[in-house]
Amino acid sequence: MNSNLLIADDEELIRKGLIARLSYLGFEFDQIMEAESGSEALEAVRQNSISIVITDIKMPDMDGLSFIREAKKLSPHLRFMVLSGYAEFEYAKTALSLGASAYLLKPLSNKDLKEELDKLLMQVEVDTRIRRDITSRKKLEEENIAYTLEKEVNALLHEPAGETSAADKYPAFYQKISPHPGKRLLLGVISIEEKSCENHFSKGDTELIRFAVKNVFDEISSPGKVLLVNSIIHKHQMYAVFEGSSSESSVLRREVEQFFLEMRTVLEKQMGIYLTMGISSQTRRLSAGVLGEAESALRQRTIYGDGNLYFYEDNAVFSGKSFPASELYFLEQYLVQGNINGIHKLLSELFSEEMLLNCGVSYIRILWVRILNLLLKYYEPEIRQYIGVEDLLHNFRVLDELCLPEKTHRYISEIVTDCISKRGMQDASSKDKILLAAQYIKKHYNENLAINSLAELYNMSPNYFSSVFKKELNQSAVNYITEVRMEKAREYLKDTDLSVIEIAERVGYEDSQYFFRVFKRTAGVTPLQFRQQHRRNTSM
Repeated sequence: MNSNLLIADDEELIRKGLIARLSYLGFEFDQIMEAESGSEALEAVRQNSISIVITDIKMPDMDGLSFIREAKKLSPHLRFMVLSGYAEFEYAKTALSLGASAYLLKPLSNKDLKEELDKLLMQVEVDTRIRRDITSRKKLEEENIAYTLEKEVNALLHEPAGETSAADKYPAFYQKISPHPGKRLLLGVISIEEKSCENHFSKGDTELIRFAVKNVFDEISSPGKVLLVNSIIHKHQMYAVFEGSSSESSVLRREVEQFFLEMRTVLEKQMGIYLTMGISSQTRRLSAGVLGEAESALRQRTIYGDGNLYFYEDNAVFSGKSFPASELYFLEQYLVQGNINGIHKLLSELFSEEMLLNCGVSYIRILWVRILNLLLKYYEPEIRQYIGVEDLLHNFRVLDELCLPEKTHRYISEIVTDCISKRGMQDASSKDKILLAAQYIKKHYNENLAINSLAELYNMSPNYFSSVFKKELNQSAVNYITEVRMEKAREYLKDTDLSVIEIAERVGYEDSQYFFRVFKRTAGVTPLQFRQQHRRNTSM
């Protein structure tokens, strides 16, 4: 069994001697670490996965007994063997009461060392097996609960509104989400935008993508209860159920808005996944009618664009009126370009008196979320510095404090100007970083080159890295990586007899079929045809 061992003793000769004896006795460990004091040993336990500790009693700054006491708090399953030159009953009694498995006196015979260490290793193996079994059982239970929840939520959402969704019919759901009188639910239909996943996932990775979204969803804290399950019917959709922490309808909406913005920011930054979500009106129970509302809200994306949050109740805001879709489109373009004058002009139009009279107060909140969404997409580091994470994502108080439309307009204009100014100061160094990134790609073309990892390497956000890269090199980073790899592939095909599978691996493609398709798309011929053409030309 593989495990790590720590030897804690203030005398180096004893530590080295023990290591030599362990080798002589045939013990093998993944790693044997050393510590010359109790505090150093404690730090080793904190930083590493250790199974067994052999420790002396008397050490500087923290004795062995104090070390055992503190180490047990960090790693309850840690096993200890205490070596001491002191044959005092109280030492042994204290060490054993703290959890030491053996208390041995120096000098120690090889026979005693082997016997006690064999016992310790057996105990570690038993502990590991038990913990593994418990973990497996818990995982199986969690998977069963998750599967049951998924079936129940999907069934509820296809149940006619008139039927009774009794707790005994859907026990897993009502145990997870049990709204109190006065509280309400919101249903969100989440659509995972397929195009956004192409650079990070293979085409058949639907379940992996939904698993990634679920992990991020579970990690984000929310004042109320939240639940996310897969849609059984639509493979690129998921259902989110939000239960409000307050009976006030505006509070639940605000919680969903901030939850979506944080979730989208994390997914986009870490994995390049974009989400669009449609939200139903508030309800006491789930039904087919509620699902229809959420889907109706989601369909707004066909007019107003992907990657946003749409509320069913907002349909009425623009009923028979013209939503400023073109203005928001150009606002996004101006944000990418850093065109401050164009941005200010568009904001004046978006917050004009005519628009406010035409659409009402709800219009301001809708615009606020849309614009904040765009800023997070293109200026995420700068806007977080400007507003602060707490105000931006957790309290979401800014809009309520501003009250008047003109104040909101002024506030957003200030944010945009400040973000673009800060970004402008970074641009000079960013150009140099992009050139370095291009050199890095040429050297490491055969490795897994994800845009997120490259951006992180040069301390840039993925969106900003991609936009500057395209601006400086007149092509996207993804296309540049492909171009470098294809150039190397052509060299291998011309100069070696390596197989297509071997060449695919050497230029960074684990999937040789995918490499084959990319090569044919870029070169116009298959790899073997390219090799044959080159050899015919050179032989003439």
